[in-house]
Amino acid sequence: MKNESCDRYYIFFVYLELMMMLLLFVRHVRVINPITVGYVLLLVIVYPVVYLLPTIGITYIIKRFILNRHLQRPWHFMLFYSVLVALGSATVLIIFFDYQLYSLFDYHINNPFVVNLLMTPGGIDSVGVSHSTEISYLLMSMAVVFVNVVFFFIIYRLSGKQNMWNFSRRFALKSLVILFLLLGVEEVVHGFASFMYMDSILQANSTIPLNLHLKFNSFLKALDCKRPYRQKVRIKDGQVVYPLQPVHFDRIQHPYNIVWLTVESLRWDMLDPKIMPNLWRFSQRALKFNRHYSGGNRTRMGMFTMFYGLYPNYWYSFEKQAIGPVFMDALLSQKYQMTVNTSQSFTYPELYRTVFANVPGRFMHELKDQSIPPWKRDEMNITQILKFMDQRKKSRPFFVFMFFESTHAPYNFTDRDIIYPNYLRDMNYAHMNLLTGIDRIKGRYMNAAHCVDRQVGRVLEYLTAHGLLKNTIFLITGDHGEEFMEHGHWGHGHNAAFPEQQVHVPLVLWLPGTTHREINTPTSHIDIIGTLASLVGIHGDLEAFSQGTSLLDRKEKFQIFGNYRYMCYMDARYKIIFPFRDYSYFSYKVTTADDRIMDKKKQGAVVAGYKEVLNRLAGSAKKYVQKKRVLAAK
Repeated sequence: MKNESCDRYYIFFVYLELMMMLLLFVRHVRVINPITVGYVLLLVIVYPVVYLLPTIGITYIIKRFILNRHLQRPWHFMLFYSVLVALGSATVLIIFFDYQLYSLFDYHINNPFVVNLLMTPGGIDSVGVSHSTEISYLLMSMAVVFVNVVFFFIIYRLSGKQNMWNFSRRFALKSLVILFLLLGVEEVVHGFASFMYMDSILQANSTIPLNLHLKFNSFLKALDCKRPYRQKVRIKDGQVVYPLQPVHFDRIQHPYNIVWLTVESLRWDMLDPKIMPNLWRFSQRALKFNRHYSGGNRTRMGMFTMFYGLYPNYWYSFEKQAIGPVFMDALLSQKYQMTVNTSQSFTYPELYRTVFANVPGRFMHELKDQSIPPWKRDEMNITQILKFMDQRKKSRPFFVFMFFESTHAPYNFTDRDIIYPNYLRDMNYAHMNLLTGIDRIKGRYMNAAHCVDRQVGRVLEYLTAHGLLKNTIFLITGDHGEEFMEHGHWGHGHNAAFPEQQVHVPLVLWLPGTTHREINTPTSHIDIIGTLASLVGIHGDLEAFSQGTSLLDRKEKFQIFGNYRYMCYMDARYKIIFPFRDYSYFSYKVTTADDRIMDKKKQGAVVAGYKEVLNRLAGSAKKYVQKKRVLAAK
């Protein structure tokens, strides 16, 4: 075989490429000390080998058992080299795209959220990737492949020369053995750090994509190693028990109509006379909740908490078992006419298996054609809703739900909605600068909120013109908020982060017969159902189907937030964040209520002082399911 060692030279070149790419991840390591630095260098050295194992294994099998024995023609070797370069390029691209994803959203490509995004219908569409972003990533991919092809060609030409460094099979094997020994050392360090709750090591490990996360807790316990105490909460899925006892629906003589509008990623400070003038004017007549919070920093948890009145961790069990909320069952029992509209999809997030699980399909209308811009889909949905209200039967109440999409990244609007002209013209994820360009990105968001407000104005104008406000409940809020680097993140849903900008949302509520009032006590999505239950005929103990109270008489002094893996308890002083499922390592993160970072000692003292509170939270988080377990550290 000509240039027999060129495949080993090429794999070594890809190894160096991967090392350089892993160095980019290092900036996400939060704690820098000599031990962490040494551990990070170890990760950078050994993990490229882990990524290259498929390439090494496949090419070795082809070369050893097929090529050298049966196929000896030149084009056979070219085919082999093409496979080699393709595998090497694919490995580099996987890590490259992981870095792009992790830089923007703090997720690796093997995170369950990302897998769900890729596998669920409507998931990719929900990201809002622009055409320019697709082209940029395509060009970047082509560049990576081109560089790898060029270097392979150079290596191929040079590897046959006599003065070339001899990369023999024996040398390659020795190098692999050494690297695997170092990998073993790295995993032993990780396993020990996991057992001893060494958070700096574990966080550094979590920044590396596709890491192994090996543990040997049982082995260390068998050696009688003493583990530090750490109170742990683990909340698993279970068989849903909901409601806890039978709930009856009383027939209401004169039921209210309900118009429920939810705006994607709408944070509280968008309710502003300049940004959302129509809603602002209406809020001066209605109930305006100034310190209202979503139940999470992602759409699933926000929608779940507002319609069920339950803690966000229950999403998984309810979605798996397709159990709808008592509130929607009450509306169906009262023979409400319905139109349920979204400008995205009912499959992602899986609202068709949760909030609207029992709603007949003929009432559900989704506009998800990505060739139509989101602002246009919002407009089309509102047109359909106005038509529905025009054609409804006057003898029966109606329920309208609308989910606006324009305020989801990349933040879509028309020229007439531009109130902040200094906005980012092209929302290209591949080239965005979140440090220097965030104000222009936020400019897009505010223009999009203004665009949504125009559609909200159409609904309010219709309700007013037709005299419907005297017997219609009107509610508008956000599923969650949106951050623009105020605390180091862009967007929402960033793992163990629940900053104010991601969870504080507006809430404007019109209840017929009430006068304008601004409520400044903290309220939650979890309290919405407790407020509306009796108005739609739900008869029974509120605790049988909700963990909230009333927005107008809220008794709780704390908030509960959640996302796919983490929960957060917030009161007037602190936010305590912890993983509640599928965690590779358990660690509490504590900040002040206004998101200021605290040192580790103070965090530990807060957690110790809140032991009983966290235990009660764990109990509440398993109230509506069976066979859940709460694990305490030994």
